[in-house]
Amino acid sequence: MGLHVTFYRGDDGTSSVGHIDGSVLLLEDQSGGAAPDRTHIVTIGSDVLFYRSDDGTFFVAHIDTSGHLSGSQNGSTAPNWTHIVTIGSNVLFYRSDDGTFFVAHIDSSGHLVETHSNVAAPNWTHIVAVGHNVLCYRSHDGTFSVGHIDSSGHLVERHSSGVASNWTHIVAVG
Repeated sequence: MGLHVTFYRGDDGTSSVGHIDGSVLLLEDQSGGAAPDRTHIVTIGSDVLFYRSDDGTFFVAHIDTSGHLSGSQNGSTAPNWTHIVTIGSNVLFYRSDDGTFFVAHIDSSGHLVETHSNVAAPNWTHIVAVGHNVLCYRSHDGTFSVGHIDSSGHLVERHSSGVASNWTHIVAVG
């Protein structure tokens, strides 16, 4: 399939799929795509999840081998998730103000399936997937937690401590 990039324009919901060939960006498919005003877009394998925070509606689309985006599910979940992060084949939804989260995956028919929900520490400002691990960081005090999602879909914390505070961006490399 190769690697693709998805573009999304929030004001009208237009999406486009492309890939880079050498130093040239080739757009392969442009469509109405998802509904407008999506606040989060994450990839899960060859699927793309478009989510709108204010009402919890989402759309799952699949990118096929020729680079076309096709819809597989419209639905809704709880609103106001502040972080949505792909970790391996799972996706973590997290709400910062109360620490509520749920873990889900996309099944073989392209549907979002919740596997586990619970409450973690509140007020994480950054949640970053690092391979199959997850790094949660709180900017104001430098607290962090490292964990993973186990085979049953539970978020398991392995280490927690503190580092320097006030980092504004954290990304995984490699």
